[in-house]
Amino acid sequence: MSERYSQRLLVSISQVFSEEENSLFEYIYEKYTGNFGTKVSEPNITAKCEVTRQTISEEPLNQTGVYAMSTRFTMSYHTDLPQYNISDYPLLFRRYVNKDTDKVRDDMVLLGLPVVEVEEVIMVCGTIF
Repeated sequence: MSERYSQRLLVSISQVFSEEENSLFEYIYEKYTGNFGTKVSEPNITAKCEVTRQTISEEPLNQTGVYAMSTRFTMSYHTDLPQYNISDYPLLFRRYVNKDTDKVRDDMVLLGLPVVEVEEVIMVCGTIF
């Protein structure tokens, strides 16, 4: 089961994330699943985040030099065990991230991402099975 999301980040650089920075972004969101899900680990339930697209504003948004970066990504959840219901994981993920975007920003900064502000995650289109 997968769901596509869009999220706007305000960043201190005028370029999209590098491959390494995207890996860090994906790592953070994959690990968040363990904060709301049950038995999130191999072989029970796996979570996978994949950045699919990023764009950055050509000009800074204000005098501080902050740029708006739009990020599209997919969160996927998988289990082969019928006793684990993961149908509500996309909703739980969205709620978890949107509940405390300051924590999300702090986690990204802690791992070295040039993030100044994190806006809420928005579902782009319906769930993909």
